[in-house]
Amino acid sequence: MARFAALLRGINVGRAKRIAMADLRDAFESLGYRNVRTLLNSGNVVFDGPAQPVARHAARIRKSVADDLGVDALVVVKTADEVAGAIAENKLAKIATDPKRLLVVFTTDAKSLAALAPIENSDWGADTFRVGKYSGYAWCASGLLDGKLGKDLLRILADAGTTRNWATGREDRRAPRLERRAMRDKVVVITGASSGIGAALARHLSAEGARVVLVARRSESLAAVARDCRGETLAVTADATAREDVRRAVRAAIDRFGRIDVWVNNAGQGISRPPSELTDADVDTMMRVNVMSALYGMQEVLPQFASRGSGHIVNISSMLGRIPYVSFRSAYCGAKHFLNALTATFRAEMEQSHPGIKVSLVSPAVVGTEFGLHAMHGGPDSRSFAESQSAEEVAAVIAGVIASQQPDVYTRAGLKARVTEYFAKTGVDPSPEPR
Repeated sequence: MARFAALLRGINVGRAKRIAMADLRDAFESLGYRNVRTLLNSGNVVFDGPAQPVARHAARIRKSVADDLGVDALVVVKTADEVAGAIAENKLAKIATDPKRLLVVFTTDAKSLAALAPIENSDWGADTFRVGKYSGYAWCASGLLDGKLGKDLLRILADAGTTRNWATGREDRRAPRLERRAMRDKVVVITGASSGIGAALARHLSAEGARVVLVARRSESLAAVARDCRGETLAVTADATAREDVRRAVRAAIDRFGRIDVWVNNAGQGISRPPSELTDADVDTMMRVNVMSALYGMQEVLPQFASRGSGHIVNISSMLGRIPYVSFRSAYCGAKHFLNALTATFRAEMEQSHPGIKVSLVSPAVVGTEFGLHAMHGGPDSRSFAESQSAEEVAAVIAGVIASQQPDVYTRAGLKARVTEYFAKTGVDPSPEPR
């Protein structure tokens, strides 16, 4: 037996959970490999196997992942010596006193290496990044993958490379199967599903066994997302801001699957205009897209939920619905505040009249999608912000909310504290009247 490392590309595990890490390990163990370890939240696996050519192992793994998990992944297998050599080749190893902060970027693509080379000479400095003969290395400050360098690496490599801290890989024994069991065979309707968060959520839920109904106006984009999904999928071209279209989507979902378990109101649009310049049309559009679309969804799916005594509505809001800290989003902030209040009051009503119907609110901050570009009157590209969260990360949080039915959830750590701090400083009680 010999030690190998498999690099799987075109596969999402961990927080994105297109595939659970436990299932990935199972696929390897079914091939007879031993001591299988998945590393952090990556698609990278270390295992013991027969001393055979790496190409043979790669072919077996690729077939198993395709047959058992339904993903056509690009698989590269390295020997333990190659991995050790890559780490030893790292000129920054001497200063990597904390091994948790030594990132190794593997790629077999010469074009990717050429694209990485300029970073070595960029303003990150010679003590930050090095490119080797088949890999690049970074000395990582804490949170690097959330910063500019991490985003640059992921953008350049895309599907051509794999990034992971091989020096400190650890096994994840949590085997998170609860979400997969909770999602299996659920019928989930997602509005605004042709791109961004909606598309990412559709892919995520379908990989977990849900049957997804995709609702959006752009039929071609919707069809492309449907092709990316696994299992049974229904695409309904409809305008979430038109009540009759929403009613038609409800009927289509029930006609196809017999019921609806979860309705996700995700359709929305931003605006780039300060409040002093807002027009009637601006405010009407923000309300129609961000509030009325959700109201139509809640009202039109309610009879179906009420007849069964159960159901789950998930409204996608925004941190701007809690803290209006971006002035040029003006009417969008107002619309999301309205949505938050509507969600809370709808939840309170259901708790009294139909306690089996749950209502949740999910509030992301900046998400790296085309949201900014599609805002009314244009605006900055949301993907250009260093603090932006990926649509896949947000989708994973929403999937967790569907599984847990928690009523109000932010999409990343620290946002609740930010909201609490904001409201602690907001408003004062009246001063006592002088006697």
